[in-house]
Amino acid sequence: MSARTNAMGGAGVAVASDGFAAYHNPAGLARCSDTQLSIDARRVGYGLDTTRTGADAPGERMRPLAGSTRTGVAGCITLPRGFAVGVAFSTTLERPITLNLETASREPNFALYGDNAEFMTILAGAAYRPREEIAIGAGASVLVRTEMPLSSYVPVGQSDEFGNFINLDLDITATIRPRAAPYLGVTVQPIPSLRLSATFRGELSHPVELPLSILAVFLGYQARIPMLLTMDTWYSPRSVSVGAAFDANDSITLAAELDWYDYSALANSSFPYLHVGDIDDRGSLFDLVGRPNPDPPDFRSVWAMRLGAEARLLDGRLAVRGGYAVRTSALPKPGGRNTTLLDGTTHSLTAGLGLAFGRGWDAAHVEDDEESEVPVYEGDERRARLAYRLDGYGRVSIIPTERDPVADLEYGGAFYDFGTTFSLGWR
Repeated sequence: MSARTNAMGGAGVAVASDGFAAYHNPAGLARCSDTQLSIDARRVGYGLDTTRTGADAPGERMRPLAGSTRTGVAGCITLPRGFAVGVAFSTTLERPITLNLETASREPNFALYGDNAEFMTILAGAAYRPREEIAIGAGASVLVRTEMPLSSYVPVGQSDEFGNFINLDLDITATIRPRAAPYLGVTVQPIPSLRLSATFRGELSHPVELPLSILAVFLGYQARIPMLLTMDTWYSPRSVSVGAAFDANDSITLAAELDWYDYSALANSSFPYLHVGDIDDRGSLFDLVGRPNPDPPDFRSVWAMRLGAEARLLDGRLAVRGGYAVRTSALPKPGGRNTTLLDGTTHSLTAGLGLAFGRGWDAAHVEDDEESEVPVYEGDERRARLAYRLDGYGRVSIIPTERDPVADLEYGGAFYDFGTTFSLGWR
């Protein structure tokens, strides 16, 4: 979230100081210098691909990942005695809620990209700044509850070995349970030009349970086959982020961040696939058809490093930003496993621009006007109470091509995202 922090390599834990700090670091809400409202939009597209390389390799290729356009709204309100609150909302425009229910297969799948990210998210947080040098914050991220009841008679034209017709009656009731994750953050400012920050985010997922019952009718006899379909349709791991922002002078800010994401919690799950299991120990569909369950995906924890810089020109009205990020792979090479889930070390380059109009509000590069008590840019004699800011960014992320001789597979490619944020601040 936020074009400014995205342009700086995503290093927002010590930088974000608007409503989007509810995600990056809720303690950053205390650095909102006034009431703010931001509207955010971004586009994500994918160019990831796979190629089978063996002489007798199957010819299947990965299905193209669908891009998406997301929009978000964030707000920050300053309160007396050092308190501040903020909220942020984000959703995709094409598919506000997407359920892609499929069982595991040998078809290559980049598990962390595409439809697995298509959900509505609401974030809320509050911050308290008891002293100028420290701020603490807490909040939560909530995924919207959805129910999908379905009851249908499906005339499946299936015959037994004697040519007799069998009818199947299908009944499904699906519920996506509501989930929330805690967000905690702190920022310490040992000297005016340096901010040290840390954030903890809880695990957040959308597990779906589909109690399924198939009624098979044959020669007047009925046999009901129960099974339980389970799936995590969306997953965000528990994570810890630490970072720093340093104002080298009145015009330059440098940021660095280190993140840990606990994807290892998925090591023995079926994510992102639909899992067919039993109900009340009565056996599963896999038991009936003699097909083994897929291998666990063997996810592992990953590390990410983010670096960013911002240079403010023309008395702070123009900002030029850039950044770099690297993230380790959440998955091993597929090898001879029963599923082909793919990921790789990802390198990202980012860049962006920002334009400010009227009064600026970023606490890192404003000073107070003693007469009107309204922050203004250095050297700016206007006393405007409104501030406008337009930020834009672009990012290219690359997964270098890797070859797995065991799976006879080459995979890799690039994906991109770009977006803009319009912000309004007032007193």
